[in-house]
Amino acid sequence: MKPLILTLKLLPGARLFLQKGISVTSPFVSSVRAFGSCSSCGAVGQDRKPRGLLRKTFLCSSVTSYFAQSSHIASSSVSSSVVPHANADAENVKWDLYAGVVVERRPVITPRKDAMQEKYFKYLTQVEFENSKKSDHEMRHQNDKKMLEQVKAGEIDAGNVQTARDDEDRWAVEAQGFKPASRETEADLKNDIKSLERALDSHLLLVVEQKLGSDYRWICPHAKLEQGETLRIAAERMMLEIFPDLKTRVLGHAPWGFYKYKYPKDTANSVGAKVFDLIIQQLYYN
Repeated sequence: MKPLILTLKLLPGARLFLQKGISVTSPFVSSVRAFGSCSSCGAVGQDRKPRGLLRKTFLCSSVTSYFAQSSHIASSSVSSSVVPHANADAENVKWDLYAGVVVERRPVITPRKDAMQEKYFKYLTQVEFENSKKSDHEMRHQNDKKMLEQVKAGEIDAGNVQTARDDEDRWAVEAQGFKPASRETEADLKNDIKSLERALDSHLLLVVEQKLGSDYRWICPHAKLEQGETLRIAAERMMLEIFPDLKTRVLGHAPWGFYKYKYPKDTANSVGAKVFDLIIQQLYYN
């Protein structure tokens, strides 16, 4: 049986490792650590006829590709085209680092239920009612009935005992004076999109108009890191500068999001900006 020549095509930045010593029944095993991605892997014989083709995509991970052949593999060799992982010019590129903040106001009131949620809520309420035990107030009603029978029989003197029915009458009078607040605020009616008192049943995120390159865009605020600052320290400093009266807290030290953009070509100091976003929550609703 003629030996097979295995070819492996790699994108720039890939590295190849070959494990030898394949037995008759074992598949060919090659471990690829892809810093880019592996585009195609093919096995061909010396007659240049394809013996099989496997296409996969691997992103930044260590993978193992198995090529099982039904015929006897006497020997194998691997040829690869590998471009250097990085050049010196790319490593010396300078980027400005920014700390971005995603300021969130959590819902103040519960959201409205849709038809399905309302139906499911009523179902759960009925199930809970049927499976529940009697409450303390219901037990008071039973005790009041026994006490009333004893009073009628002259066994005890009721005196000034306050029954559960008396409490219910008092609670009904108090409830008549309670007027629940409207779900819509004055800010909703005026469509004031800058107010924290709008859309009380929704999450609100703060966006500001900042310059990106030569254009102004609505984005989450971000500020450039100063010497020796961490992302959290820079985020807290920025919040004190632009929102000194807003009580907030930063959730953790690690960013939850990242994006980058390039400066205009005439900017010589840096190529662009890399923005790392941290989540900030409003602590108090005024």
